[in-house]
Amino acid sequence: MIEIQDLSKTYQQAGSAIHAVNGVNISIEKGQTVAITGRSGSGKTTLLTLLAGLDRPTHGQISILGKNLTSMSEKEMGQFRGENIGIVFQKFHLMPYLTALENVSLPLEILGVKDADKKASEALALVGLEDRLTHLPAQLSGGECQRVAIARALVTGPSILLADEPSGNLDSHTGQKVMDLLFELAEKKKSTLILVTHDQTLASRCQRQINLTAGSISQ
Repeated sequence: MIEIQDLSKTYQQAGSAIHAVNGVNISIEKGQTVAITGRSGSGKTTLLTLLAGLDRPTHGQISILGKNLTSMSEKEMGQFRGENIGIVFQKFHLMPYLTALENVSLPLEILGVKDADKKASEALALVGLEDRLTHLPAQLSGGECQRVAIARALVTGPSILLADEPSGNLDSHTGQKVMDLLFELAEKKKSTLILVTHDQTLASRCQRQINLTAGSISQ
């Protein structure tokens, strides 16, 4: 499903080259749960943003579902991401002036999907928030905001779920419940789940772990 070949991302900082991702090769099968681990600054989030098509590599290729992301235009990438990739961010990234229902229906409306509100309502019910449809993010707890973010990521029925430290801003109890839900829904929807985390306990729940050190895969 996902083929990453000789992938590198280099930034220039104060006249020096920073190799955030350096010569990475990975194959990921459909339906796998994969943890990307490593210390802060090891390149985990950069790799995830490259997989999401939110950034472009300096070198190498990413193929998802047989499509070469690195050759797509911005418009093509946006359409492909909207149809195939769901993203759960650590800081939720909900629109503050939209209700939970409106936040979840937004990606459907961008794709021109009919009955967006109905499908968004069903997605919120899946994460146990059917009674919070009209609440703004400021009226929700951190755990509820993250569940809205999960519903938004799942509402388009993506083949791939990307999650960047999704429990990082939550207390341990709430974080555990949110992660249980994410794994449960990924399995139910048969989505490939790629999770960035520094939490080894959480990483051990995945079928596979990929550890990064200074932008490269380490054993």
